[in-house]
Amino acid sequence: MRRKILAISLTFLIILVCVISFNVIRAVETSVRHSAIRSNLSSLAVYIEGYKEEMGNYPNSLHELVSKSKVEYKSQINRILNDQWADCYEYQAGTDGFAITVTIPKSCFVKKETFERNFKVGKVLESPDLK
Repeated sequence: MRRKILAISLTFLIILVCVISFNVIRAVETSVRHSAIRSNLSSLAVYIEGYKEEMGNYPNSLHELVSKSKVEYKSQINRILNDQWADCYEYQAGTDGFAITVTIPKSCFVKKETFERNFKVGKVLESPDLK
């Protein structure tokens, strides 16, 4: 009887540790992913603003940004747009700036999320998280 109680207690403890560990790991992964998205948004904004300075207007799409950017920037922009999590990056130019939207697709353990940042003309480098 004691062995049975000990075995049940030990099994319960192992399951509890696994559940807690899974939740902690998932929270850390989510935090890392959100941090990478913020960094990628800021980097893309700098590349888009640089494109505008070079070409005189904002690109019509992210594809145009990649195809018409300087050779040394293309791989860096592609690395952002094709991140390890397969997040979806969208871009919309406006009259007073542009917006970048990142969508995290839904999966087994990840809920769908959307991040959007609006950038005003010429204000990209003044943003507090870009300094």
